[in-house]
Amino acid sequence: LQTGRRLEMPIHREKVNSVDLSANGLYALSGGNDHRAFLWNTKTAQIIQEFNFKHRVSMVKLEDSGRYAFVADNQKASQIWNIETGELQSTLIYTARQSIFSSVRFINDGKQLLTGSGTKIVQLWDVNSGLSVQKWLVTPRKETRPKTAVVYSATLWDGDKIATESSAGFLEVWPLQK
Repeated sequence: LQTGRRLEMPIHREKVNSVDLSANGLYALSGGNDHRAFLWNTKTAQIIQEFNFKHRVSMVKLEDSGRYAFVADNQKASQIWNIETGELQSTLIYTARQSIFSSVRFINDGKQLLTGSGTKIVQLWDVNSGLSVQKWLVTPRKETRPKTAVVYSATLWDGDKIATESSAGFLEVWPLQK
């Protein structure tokens, strides 16, 4: 933004579904219909790491301190990568046949991952193990059919609560388990 320079990265062969920038603006993570995600340097346009999946990549997210990258496809592969080492940190463990995330955020200094979906579900995950820690269901509007809502955003609130905003138009606050 300071220079007005446009950076084009013709690395994806198909539509890009999700992009995230690092807090310092030096790195970007992108994922698309070509079943790939790329971590790349925004100054040099060099690819730092490539992530390959069996299905379309639907969501990517970088952790604020630059330690982790979350990459998920549109089926059941949801992975947290340690981008300092290039190694897989964990894979989210869930029983749903597929889960497409509509909201993803690292919280608590990157120790936990908070996800939201199009099926009312908000879930808190342990980054090291990939296990679910806590789960909530957002409230749909009474007059909607089917009775569902898309979680647009979920975040840590006052250090001990989760705040969610959904397509139902509700802002809801949920307690964290101790």
